[in-house]
Amino acid sequence: KEMVVAFLDGPVLQDDAVGAGATMTAEHEEHDDEEGGKTSGAIDKSIVTEATTSTTTGVSTMTTPGNNNTQRKKTTEEQSQEIQKETNIDTILEMASDHLSLGKNALALQAYRRAMKCAFADVMSVKQKLVEVKQKQSSGQLLDTKTNELTIQQEQQFELTLMQVASRVADIHNNMGVVHEMNRHYEKARSSYLDALEVYHNTCKRFEEEGDPDVDRTKKNVERMALACDSEKDRRALHEQSSRISKRVDRERLSFDQRKVLLEEAIRTLHKALELESETIGGSHPVAAGGPPP
Repeated sequence: KEMVVAFLDGPVLQDDAVGAGATMTAEHEEHDDEEGGKTSGAIDKSIVTEATTSTTTGVSTMTTPGNNNTQRKKTTEEQSQEIQKETNIDTILEMASDHLSLGKNALALQAYRRAMKCAFADVMSVKQKLVEVKQKQSSGQLLDTKTNELTIQQEQQFELTLMQVASRVADIHNNMGVVHEMNRHYEKARSSYLDALEVYHNTCKRFEEEGDPDVDRTKKNVERMALACDSEKDRRALHEQSSRISKRVDRERLSFDQRKVLLEEAIRTLHKALELESETIGGSHPVAAGGPPP
């Protein structure tokens, strides 16, 4: 199972990592692929903060075959190719979790898209088998009781499998929202969370306030991102104002008293930004008071 990240006030990644997605269509997948890097969501088991973000661009170590003492660094391109070649969803989700913990959000998002594509293929395969069983039942091909009972059991098993795969799809959508949120793409994060919630509701028949922590977390992610989207313009303006004041202090020849006055103004402005962020994304969120998006 993929490691899931939980912010104190932030988005939540699901254990099996299949985020939101009400309509699982190839068109939706292609649209996500075109969007590029995205933002965050919250996970369950580990805590990811901005401080853990690595500035190293796409390099990890691997042992060179045939020489246990020699290591070389994988390039971002090599890691990207590994993601695209992998077909095991659990392995892909583990890759996504590893990349996210290292601050490699673009690779994490690519891995979640790859996992979504594989999960969607599983959904279609199970649906096809379910249709075949139902066709046999309705066409009168079942001549004896034992065969009929077996087919009914198969149908029930396929329906259960379909629910499980759909839940994974929803978890992946949620986790894609987490990455978007970490990238401060709040509208994209909100869209991913809504997709996850729709799959939980319409396909999995799982609802909030029924003791289902995955659904409850996703609902909270949706609500928080709605607030984040509404306040983003004001928060950005406060961060930019504080940044302009700080740059002026560094750039101009000012007296001690003048510098003190300006720096106090910059601090007051950041306090306003933090207060607004505490009311929306949460004061302990990894991107809170971190300045405007790049």
